[in-house]
This record gives sequence, structure tokens and C-alpha cells, in this order.
Amino acid sequence: MRERVIGGWTHGGTAELTFLREGNYQAATTTAEGTTRNDGKWKVKHGALITEAAHVSYAPQGTNAFRIRAGFEPLHHRIVLIDCKHMAVAIDASEYHRARTNVWERKQ
Repeated sequence: MRERVIGGWTHGGTAELTFLREGNYQAATTTAEGTTRNDGKWKVKHGALITEAAHVSYAPQGTNAFRIRAGFEPLHHRIVLIDCKHMAVAIDASEYHRARTNVWERKQ
């Protein structure tokens, strides 16, 4: 399953994730309020995608003033589907106050 995760993914036109072979990842999410970027380590274990952010930065819309934070707990997202074009991960309710599933599309 790990080999299928490697590469670039997009979600809803506002988020991008890149999982590198050596176990690092980079992510960016842009909304009307601003842009959040993070990077760190990733792995697949027992059917779950586990990411551990090393750095997270946020810049309000219209600025380049990124605020940086570090030291985060790993996130565990159960992979419910992965094929050559899509990856769906189930997100625990404790993370966003409600359970949900995000579907990512592989970048071309």
C-alpha cells in the first residue's frame, strides 16, 4: 500500500499533498482566509496513513507573513480506498469534531 501512496495528491482544488519515497511529505492548503503549509514524516502502518508534522506555517490572505509552529502529535487516517487515481482516508471525529472521509485525486 505504501508504494501506492507515493506521489502527489489534490483535494477539492484547495489542498495539495506530496508523499516522497524516503518518507517525507509536504502539504499546502489555501482558503479565503489564508494558506497553511506543513511538512514532516509519513508512513503506512496497519492500513493507516500516519503523518507527523515537523513544521506548520500559516499566512493570512494577502500577506507573506508565515507564522511557524513545530511539535505535533502524529495523525492516523485509515485508508479506505486507494487506486491509481484516488485515495480516500477516514478521519477520526476527535480531529475535526466530526468523523469524515476525504477523497484525494492523484496529480497529473
